[in-house]
Amino acid sequence: RGGSNKPNQPKASSGNPIKPKAVVSTTSGDSKLFPRSNASLTGLPSTNPLYMDDTYRNKAEAKVIQIVSGEQESIVITDQTIFHPQGGGQPSDEGTMTVGSNNFEVKKVTKAKETGAILHAGVFRRGSFREGDVVSQEVNMTKRIFHARIHSAGHLLDVAMAKIGEQRKPGKGYHYPQGAYVEYIGKIDVKERDAIVTKLQAAIDELIKSDIATKVELKNNIRHVSVAGVEEGCPCGGTHVRSTGEIKSMRVTKLKNNKKNARVSYSVEV
Repeated sequence: RGGSNKPNQPKASSGNPIKPKAVVSTTSGDSKLFPRSNASLTGLPSTNPLYMDDTYRNKAEAKVIQIVSGEQESIVITDQTIFHPQGGGQPSDEGTMTVGSNNFEVKKVTKAKETGAILHAGVFRRGSFREGDVVSQEVNMTKRIFHARIHSAGHLLDVAMAKIGEQRKPGKGYHYPQGAYVEYIGKIDVKERDAIVTKLQAAIDELIKSDIATKVELKNNIRHVSVAGVEEGCPCGGTHVRSTGEIKSMRVTKLKNNKKNARVSYSVEV
């Protein structure tokens, strides 16, 4: 449930990259942060997603492939990245890229649908970069780990639901600091809502207390994540904490029916 879960295979680029001049089509569908123009990013290679290897790695070096300048913000595209893009119900990483005294603030990251290129949107706070520069990337780890805790909490919720006998298939997940939730297929009996919330919270508390290790593995080149001891796990491209204990504290805040599904809202303490 965490965006693209298939590691990109970086493709060789022949000659100079094509200069993109269009509104970028991203997996999130949000192009507001990106400069406007008239062509697409079809000439760019996919970006090697280093963030999939280790949630706790916060620094990496990468080569600048392309820079797109806008009136207020710019896009920097590199051959590989430590920054997790927005997608799969999870917000993107933030942080910085630097070359010497030149500094670029990464404010939002998305992934281009057409090519798998990962796009870093932000502002040059000092100087600028050139194509071919090797930049030092650094993620804001306070936000990275908070987002990972929220995402892992969403997976833990699936396990807790099953433990209390609510064998429902999870659907949409929204793992943002404000308003996190998971939707499950089928409505609940509103008469049982309070009892379900009480049992669910108890199951969540027990799973966190048990400090069960998170398992990440590739199956047929698809990344699977197992939280709270689930054997099979599920396809997921998001960031996760090492164990349920690192979620620390999680609260069920609301349980309601939404059209044909049941939505369980939750919060994770900062």
